[in-house]
Amino acid sequence: MKTLFNEKATRDGIIKGFREHLSQANSNDVVLFYYSGHGSQENNINKVFLRFEPDKKNETLYCYDSSEPGKWHLADKELAKLISEVAVKNPHICVILDCCHSGGGVKDPSLEVVERRAADDDRPRPLESYIFSAKELESLRSGSKKWELPQGRNILMAACEPHDTAKELTIGDEKQKRGIFTYSLLKALERPGKLTYRELWQETKNTVSIELKKISSSQCPQLEVTPPDHGNLLFLDGAIAERPSYFTVRHDNKLGWVIDGGGVHGVQPPAGEETTVLALFDFNCNVNDFKDPNKSIGQAKVTKVLPQLSQLEIISNSKNLSTGSIYKAITIAVPLPAQGVYIEGDATGVKLASQAIQSATMGNRPSAYIRKVENRDQAQLYLQCRNQEYSIQVKGDNRPLVAPIQGFTLDNAKLAIERLEHIARWLTIRELPSPPASRIQPNDIEMELLFEGENTSPIEKEIRREYKKPQNGTPQPPKCTIKLTNNSHKTLYCTILCFTDRFAIVAPFFEAGYVRLEPGQWAWAADGDYIKWSIDPELMQLGIRETKDVLKLIVSKSEFDARLSLQDALDQPRCLYRGLFKQSPLNRLMNRAQTRSPQVSSSETYDDWYTQQVILTSVLPT
Repeated sequence: MKTLFNEKATRDGIIKGFREHLSQANSNDVVLFYYSGHGSQENNINKVFLRFEPDKKNETLYCYDSSEPGKWHLADKELAKLISEVAVKNPHICVILDCCHSGGGVKDPSLEVVERRAADDDRPRPLESYIFSAKELESLRSGSKKWELPQGRNILMAACEPHDTAKELTIGDEKQKRGIFTYSLLKALERPGKLTYRELWQETKNTVSIELKKISSSQCPQLEVTPPDHGNLLFLDGAIAERPSYFTVRHDNKLGWVIDGGGVHGVQPPAGEETTVLALFDFNCNVNDFKDPNKSIGQAKVTKVLPQLSQLEIISNSKNLSTGSIYKAITIAVPLPAQGVYIEGDATGVKLASQAIQSATMGNRPSAYIRKVENRDQAQLYLQCRNQEYSIQVKGDNRPLVAPIQGFTLDNAKLAIERLEHIARWLTIRELPSPPASRIQPNDIEMELLFEGENTSPIEKEIRREYKKPQNGTPQPPKCTIKLTNNSHKTLYCTILCFTDRFAIVAPFFEAGYVRLEPGQWAWAADGDYIKWSIDPELMQLGIRETKDVLKLIVSKSEFDARLSLQDALDQPRCLYRGLFKQSPLNRLMNRAQTRSPQVSSSETYDDWYTQQVILTSVLPT
């Protein structure tokens, strides 16, 4: 452990700490970089960085000597480069930042609540003042190469959002002034047993919210993981814990009990007497508890669906819930109708599959996502039970995209039903419409797909592009950049989900899951890198010459976490990125936007989101 206090925490001291101390880490090591101090911004950044920064500012760590003549802050891009140098040998890297990411002014220790921020730096900063090599600087100047950093396993926990401030207040038994983020983080770590990063972040965020609401203030810690599924890594461990899909439940002073999933995540609103029903569990429950109804501490039903969360009514509770705690919840029922499945074929296979669909949910309840139908025309999904194997088809697509399951046994029937539920969730989120009451207009956010060699974005909603076949070379998949522009007068939150035809949902385009755009601002997906739309080699071996990806733009007036919607592909190695582009982890390390506790001021925001989608077909040349 190397610690830099006060006058030792200079810009050069921090850089040296990375390059001489942390860079010793190997693949079996865990690296921790923890920063407690001021966060700030640099306003006059060099024009070569503008394509990475919608707000045209660097987010920075304010070093001990940052205000001295000829000295500079440590910019987010420099911190990203330092971390990428540490990541060369692939250690597990955790970054914790207890500081502000934006704002002006200075800390006044006489105030009851103070903010960990420093005044913005308005000095024009020369390009040579950054820590990049001469070759990197030349690449930036020429614009001939996209900005890239090596990929590593990186987890970022930050005290607040980039446009918010980190608070200090007098708290704890010692009655000392402390950063509320670090105080809450340490309280969460007192919980027995190991926590994943996602669990630690949720617990920390809840404590921060509860403490600051006592003084009518707010702050929302952030979590960013690269790649997204590494939120299931155990804190400072590196091992991946088995964590099934679940929501978190907490109590909001204005809205009552809520879950962290809403309309943009595919949570369905009540339909007549039917609504989404959840089983509740203690936050520190384990994976197997989700299968045991005796471990559930109660049930709740969804009463209203907002864009980023949903309100609950506790309908049964054998153990009193504390408004100061958070809980986990799994879906055990959804409003009818679920996706229809037609099961056909050999009697033995049909009987086992029918039994499995009726006991697929905790407590031997019927599946919450699919239902058996007797008429083939009413089905969206088909389960074929023939020749001692289960195979799945989607209406209108007879291609062998999911490998058959061999053998008519109850376990295999349950596996087939799990795959059908996986596909049903994929269909539900893919088909998520814009609500009729939305005030977000279709042209408020412009999404441009700029294909290599083309000057304008296609206007059609179904785009077809062939692989390029160079002379005496390997065919290259089509590739494009994606640009989002806010043409409205509102602050909007945007994400792009990609639905692959292997039934995966991925969101690799923005490092924090989505991007916040002020009026007139724009942002490049993947920091402007080309995104390749390639056909999976496994499908090529099956003779498939074209595949479809559905790009779904989701726009909201409220913050939301798109990562709750992600799921893996069926029947292929676990990989969330599909090789779309070379990820640049922590490239804009401190410029993040992530879910904050909701502050709903009026009912008009309940249904205010907008979606549109583009279908992109990649075709191999004949």
